Amino acid sequence: MYKKFISFLQKIENNIFPGRCAACHQTGPAICPACRAKIKSLPIICPLCGQKESPLGIICSKCDNPYSFDGLIAYGSYEDSNLKAALHALKYQGAKEIGYLLGKMLGRRLLATWRHHRGDTPILIPLPLHPRRLRERDYNQALLLTEGIATITKWPIQSVGLNRTRYQVPSARLGYRNRQQHDKIFAYKGDDLSNHIVILIDDVITTGETASAAALALKDGGTKTVIVATMARAS
Repeated sequence: MYKKFISFLQKIENNIFPGRCAACHQTGPAICPACRAKIKSLPIICPLCGQKESPLGIICSKCDNPYSFDGLIAYGSYEDSNLKAALHALKYQGAKEIGYLLGKMLGRRLLATWRHHRGDTPILIPLPLHPRRLRERDYNQALLLTEGIATITKWPIQSVGLNRTRYQVPSARLGYRNRQQHDKIFAYKGDDLSNHIVILIDDVITTGETASAAALALKDGGTKTVIVATMARAS
């Protein structure tokens, strides 16, 4: 309750007082250009074995893939203090502008990588929030990131169809048995995805179970390939 109250006060402050950078706290954009420039990008590698230069972050054939998604592209590490501060402000302090700014950063990375390895056009699908969580937060941070990505890439967004059917606590707090139930929290009821590659967008990936459950639902919708794109990967 205390944390929710502090978050509420921070949202009010963001709406009343001049904007401040979430990282350096100087007056200006929600995450200033100097702090954005300091965010270090991670190499695009197989997320399981760490093999470098894995195209599109595809999980390599040497690894036994425990997930339903096929690749992972993470812009940076959640241990990066500037990136962590920005994502915290986006997720808990109502700093929506940060989602758009970070999304543009991720969009440039995705576009450069995609042009090098593929020629087709993927579909961007943000990881949805449960309706209860959406009411609590009033916006989906993954959708804000996706809109920033689309501004750079011009790739289409499909924000309806993939639904979160069960409310849950963040996956980092779940025990192993509860994580095993994640395959039941998403359902896809959208257009046929058979001829499309999907890029699933989220702000932070931790255990990978939630993204995997969403990817499983998307594959039920017909897609053969799901690549997760996230601003940060937590170690």
